[in-house]
Amino acid sequence: MFTISREVTIFLWSVLCGVVIMMMYDIFSLARKTSGFSILVCNICDGLFVVCASGVMIFVVFCVSNGYVRAYEFIGAAIGGILYKILPSRYITFIMQKILLFFYSIFAKILKILLTPIGFMYKIICSIIGLLYKMLMKLFTPLCNRVSMHLHTLKKTFKKT
Repeated sequence: MFTISREVTIFLWSVLCGVVIMMMYDIFSLARKTSGFSILVCNICDGLFVVCASGVMIFVVFCVSNGYVRAYEFIGAAIGGILYKILPSRYITFIMQKILLFFYSIFAKILKILLTPIGFMYKIICSIIGLLYKMLMKLFTPLCNRVSMHLHTLKKTFKKT
């Protein structure tokens, strides 16, 4: 059913869709800037962004406009993205960066707490292996010297005959 109020509602949802897509773009670009990922991980993030942006647009097309694709939906998404980039993008990016750094610091502390016992065990195992190596070297060095000495004397003996 075609009504002006319904079409305006669809257009406003499309504008909101553009805002959400640009916000997701800021989140992915912020995550890429704050951590030194490899090119593969950056490409995976770009792929995830495309999938998420497509999912948002498909939501608008199927759930809001009942599966009808209208040209002004894409125009509304572009207008929403441009309005987001012009008006609140810097402030929201700044806030998201502070939140991301806060969660990153918490995650780093939790990871350090979880990995500390493993580090202690690694040091203990390395010291035990080092002690065993020293003990074996003290045990086998004289034995190897004796064997080497006996082989040397056997070699001399065979040369005499």
